[in-house]
Amino acid sequence: MTTTVVVLCLLLLLFITLTSQSHASQTCIEEDKRVLLQIKKEANNPPFLSSWTPHTDCCDNSWNGVSCGYKTNRVIYISLAGNLADRHAFKIPPSIGNLTRLERLFLFAFPKLSGPIPESISKLRNLEFLTISDTGVSGPIPSFLGKLKKLVDLDLSFNKLSGTLPPSLSQLHLLTRIDVDDNMLTCSIPDSYGSLNNLFTLALSQNLLSGRIPESLGKLNNLYYVGLSQNRLEGDASMLFGSNMLVTMHNTQEGGELSVQTTIENFRGR
Repeated sequence: MTTTVVVLCLLLLLFITLTSQSHASQTCIEEDKRVLLQIKKEANNPPFLSSWTPHTDCCDNSWNGVSCGYKTNRVIYISLAGNLADRHAFKIPPSIGNLTRLERLFLFAFPKLSGPIPESISKLRNLEFLTISDTGVSGPIPSFLGKLKKLVDLDLSFNKLSGTLPPSLSQLHLLTRIDVDDNMLTCSIPDSYGSLNNLFTLALSQNLLSGRIPESLGKLNNLYYVGLSQNRLEGDASMLFGSNMLVTMHNTQEGGELSVQTTIENFRGR
């Protein structure tokens, strides 16, 4: 009897030791793990997040699409890619905004991802890269994106976004790329975009944009690519044709009156 008790005590001690070592070896911050599991719940527990489980370490590369900072062990990177055959319906989880150390967020090729961009994303003040592309996300491009002062790259292409181009994006002076190709955006290009001095790419093709092209865009010395095709823009675009700039303006939708034929020929001849 005494021997049995001793053996049971030793087994219990071994279990406690192994459990404590397991917890000690985990690098994932508990608050970040809690938020990630809430994100999974808000996304209706999709198959592509099946690796996100409570008893594993979210920072050991076993969680699909999650990366942590080497020194901080905070979640800094979420990259999730679906496929066009994916039938899982969900919306962008509002809890994403609670990953306050997040630097990069990529959501790509989820045809059943719908609804608007949640305002909670405005809390991601460390965000540098934001990609929501090839989805069913709809509604306007929110003006609160202007709060993401560290943003370098914004890709909202191939969605179902509507409304106007928000002037607030001109407050993001670190931006090098804006890509909103293939949406349903209307109205004109804000003149204030001419203040984005670090902008390298401005992709606005395949929308319903109208009005005149702002002359201020011609002052952007770092601008290399401008995509304006398949819109309803009008006016003279000659100020965009610098020696180092590539401009696409073909197949402008009916109703536009762009004067570009001569400038295109001059550009090709440089």
